[in-house]
Amino acid sequence: MKLYTSRKARIWHAVKLCLPVLFLAVCLGTFIVAIRRTGEDTLKKQQETLSQTLVKSAVRTYAMTGRYPESLAEITAQYGISYDPSHFVVEYLPSGANLFPQIYVIAIGGKP
Repeated sequence: MKLYTSRKARIWHAVKLCLPVLFLAVCLGTFIVAIRRTGEDTLKKQQETLSQTLVKSAVRTYAMTGRYPESLAEITAQYGISYDPSHFVVEYLPSGANLFPQIYVIAIGGKP
């Protein structure tokens, strides 16, 4: 039985006890960063999809009726498009019956 331990042995023992905690902290940090990045990528993809859907719907309306929709409400009602207004602001600026409207989809929070 050892009554006294050297300073080096005490330090090594403390390091061995801290390694699992340090490893867990690194894994947890990596997991949190991955979750955040995935959430940002998903929001960006939703923004792109919504923008493309609105443009295609406006073009389809023009092809069928000979005029572009007068409002965003007309597109959403006619094609059943829905989006979460707490995540996106959609600006639909008609330029005239035969001119393509300006369609902007802006993510709230401004990241994507």
